[in-house]
Amino acid sequence: LSHEPVSVETHACVAQILCNLSTMRVNQGDMMREGVVRMVAELVEAEPPAVVLQYCAEAMAYHACNHGRHEEMVSQGAVPAMVQISDVKDISLVTKMSISCALAHLTSTFDCCPQIVKQRALPVLISLLDEQEMVIKKDAVTALCNLLVHPDTKRATIDSGVITALVGLSQTTDVTLNQVCAMALFNLSCSAEIHDTILQQGGVQAIITLLNSSKNMEVVTNCVRAMCNLSVGADAQQQIIERRGVPTIVTVAGRASTPLAVRQLVASSLFNLSNLTEGRESMIADSAVRCTIELSAIPSKATRFSCAGALMNLAVVEEALDSGLVPALKELAQTDDVATMLRVSTAFAYLSSQKRARAVMCAEAGMSKTLNSMMRSGHEETQVESATCLVNMTTLEAWEWGKSCLDDFIVIALLRTNSERTKLLCTKVLFNVLVDPNTRAEMIHKGVLYALMRISQLHNVYIHQICVQAVFNLSCQKSMHPSLHDNQVAPMLSAMTRVAQRVSMRVDLANALANLSSEGGHEHQLVTEGGLSVFKQLIKQPDINTKLALVRFLANVSTSESVLALLVSDSEVLDGLLKLVKSDVEALLNRACLALCNITCAKAAHKSLTDGGTVETLVEVLSKTDNARTVKLGVKALRNLMVCNALLSERLLTANGIPVMVRHMQDPQDMETCAHCAKVCFVAATVPRDDMVPRLIAGGIMEGLKAMSTVLNDETAKAETLVALCNVSRCLEKHAVIVEQGVVQAVCNLALSGQPANDPSFGYNVAATLRNLSTLESNHAAIVKTPGAVKLLVDNARNPASDAMTREHVTVALHNLCTAREGAGRAQVGKQQGLDVLVELSEGGNQRVKTFAGLALHSLSSNHPASSPEMAHRLVACMLVIKDVEEAEPTRIVEAMNNADKGGGALLPGRSSACWDDEPEPTWSHHIESLLDLPKLPVVDPMNDPNPAPSGGGGDGPGVEKPRARQLPHDEQELIAGQFTTMTAPCERMLADPSFLRAPDDGMSSVGGGNSVKLPPIGK
Repeated sequence: LSHEPVSVETHACVAQILCNLSTMRVNQGDMMREGVVRMVAELVEAEPPAVVLQYCAEAMAYHACNHGRHEEMVSQGAVPAMVQISDVKDISLVTKMSISCALAHLTSTFDCCPQIVKQRALPVLISLLDEQEMVIKKDAVTALCNLLVHPDTKRATIDSGVITALVGLSQTTDVTLNQVCAMALFNLSCSAEIHDTILQQGGVQAIITLLNSSKNMEVVTNCVRAMCNLSVGADAQQQIIERRGVPTIVTVAGRASTPLAVRQLVASSLFNLSNLTEGRESMIADSAVRCTIELSAIPSKATRFSCAGALMNLAVVEEALDSGLVPALKELAQTDDVATMLRVSTAFAYLSSQKRARAVMCAEAGMSKTLNSMMRSGHEETQVESATCLVNMTTLEAWEWGKSCLDDFIVIALLRTNSERTKLLCTKVLFNVLVDPNTRAEMIHKGVLYALMRISQLHNVYIHQICVQAVFNLSCQKSMHPSLHDNQVAPMLSAMTRVAQRVSMRVDLANALANLSSEGGHEHQLVTEGGLSVFKQLIKQPDINTKLALVRFLANVSTSESVLALLVSDSEVLDGLLKLVKSDVEALLNRACLALCNITCAKAAHKSLTDGGTVETLVEVLSKTDNARTVKLGVKALRNLMVCNALLSERLLTANGIPVMVRHMQDPQDMETCAHCAKVCFVAATVPRDDMVPRLIAGGIMEGLKAMSTVLNDETAKAETLVALCNVSRCLEKHAVIVEQGVVQAVCNLALSGQPANDPSFGYNVAATLRNLSTLESNHAAIVKTPGAVKLLVDNARNPASDAMTREHVTVALHNLCTAREGAGRAQVGKQQGLDVLVELSEGGNQRVKTFAGLALHSLSSNHPASSPEMAHRLVACMLVIKDVEEAEPTRIVEAMNNADKGGGALLPGRSSACWDDEPEPTWSHHIESLLDLPKLPVVDPMNDPNPAPSGGGGDGPGVEKPRARQLPHDEQELIAGQFTTMTAPCERMLADPSFLRAPDDGMSSVGGGNSVKLPPIGK
């Protein structure tokens, strides 16, 4: 061929020979070594007729069927030769079939693909896709599919428009072509970087079309695998859902003939698609939930994992509940696969935050057991989600724990969970369990309170707060107090106090302590086991509500004598209490005074209290408050201090406390308060110091005593008030002041309101007070003008209970009135039968009485004669016994008779037993875990599966596949042959007659038909 010009006929013969030789695989090695590809290339370059090109293409196709010769063929230029043939116009169909077959085979060798693309095979393949012959389309698609496998040719193949071509080919009904298209689409989907291109060029629609139109399992498998690969992206998810891909794969999964591996891929696809939030409602409408539930029955860990994820995502749509979602999730929970269990627990957690879903779950039998089993998994996130579900489920009154499930949960909460988050959720569950009052006692009996006490030992502020809130709520119910004490509530509260950071928690701590102290019998236990520690730590906090609860606690426990000794021995407690007494908040001030009043019943505390300024503090409190209860408690506390130490009167005066006492006595809000004020004044007035009475008078004590004289009905208080008046009357220099302030009237008020029976001191003090007042003639007018004053003297003189000293004081007082220069006193005494009384006093008295009675009778008789001769005789006798007069005696100031124990007196508590100050209000609001949305789960990405399924195995791995190229027949007996006749010719060379070569009469089958191609006659 290379030495001289060659005719067309020769080219044709050579092409036929090469084609025939190529059909025998045994020849192909030698032919390749001897340059068959180069020969074909030379033939092609000679631009022979189309029939020659056909033989060349067929020869290349036969050689391409031998996979061991691919690299040699490519390296020797087989591809450019076929490209050049394809560029020729009007080549035969057989030629195109041969080219497509050859390229399909050559591209099946991985290392040949880059060179094939470089040699411009892609445009040829794309153009072949436009042929009507299905065999050509299949071969072209096969070749393109193979080129998509190689990373160096994949992008170029895509850019050549293969996807658009595949989309168009997906419309065909040819099974073989569908298989290759499906495989090509699958191979394309294995590269995440080209997913956008696939979406833009209609790849999703092609996959859906193939799935809808073909039931061939190879087509279905590869299309489902392609969809699974594509479904990892949000854009693809949206396209698949919008283009009705969900009902398509649901239909595939529902076919009885669908293999298990394909169903697994459908499950993965449904899960990936369910990650698209806006597509979930559409998926449910397309029966995705029903399909997923059916797929979840497949005993495959991967499938159940995907189904759990899909159901979890679809759970956000309420309609999913109508498809049996909850029972399916419950069934999926019965697994040892942690990943699946996590998805199920997450779905339950989300559902539990929805009202309707909670009701459905509550009605599902065995839910508590299922949730407990997931809690026992030991997987932290699963435990968190399961506990979240339990938190929400326990808010329902209809929720029921299965047999032993609550006991099991408590064990899990205490021993099988480790993270603080899980422990916190378990704490909320335990709290919610106690909310229902109808089952609360039963829950405590089953160990819920014990669990809360144990779990409170963790170092988590939120757990602490819930536990404290639960204890506080329980403390509001008296029937729960024994259980709280049995579970060592006081040490728990003390421990919580040390870590309490929030104001609300400190308030609950203090209120719980106060509530527990309201029930008598446990005061000593409360104080010794931590209550006192709580008080001392929290009292330093500025919160008013906390302090209010603390003083309630102190007021209650201080009613116990055994506790009182502990309180008064702790200066920190007393100092804290005194600070509370100074509060400007009325409620706090009131309860602080109550506690203080109780503590003042312990004499051991008095020194610390007084050293701490209690007297001054109480005076300040009483001066600024008008609250009747606070006033009573404050005065009572002050009284307790002063009856034990009258010298505190000095501090009372210094603090200007007398006007305060007087103010409350002048406007008494209750008689008990008046009596306590009177007691304080009585104690102050009995202090044996000369400077005290003037200061008391200057402080206005007289006004208070006068006010008391009209309202007191307690005999002891009246007697003590009278003693105080008597002591006041001993201050001679203040007589003018006290008389003007109504001392005489006060004495009369007390005496005329009813003298205490069998109390001689009362009459004595009346007489002594009037005697002291009568020492100054300037006071006589007030005595005389005060109704009943003189009569009191007369009545005391005639009272059988009056002793000698009382009669003496009466005598001196009458003497002073009768012997004054002004006659008003004499006249008044005369009107009150004073003459007769003085005679009686003289006759029965001692010499001093006789003397002063006689002197008084001497003055009185001049204006008031005796009532009878007998009385006149007795009058004379009385005047005859007058002896020497003690000139200082009439003006001598006498002391009051005080039968009360100045240093003692009963100490009065603010209250004598523990009680509720106010009806406590528990805060049993359920804890809720609100989930606004599900967590975003990672998609099932087969392309990144570390353990991909073998290629062609139907798994969901990323392995791309190469389609099998169409195989041409080899080693066949019928060859492409010419028919020869014997030649007779001269020896010189001559051209052969073209008629020597003629084709057989029968037609020639196609390359793919199983028979060799037969040549048509040359030149025809």
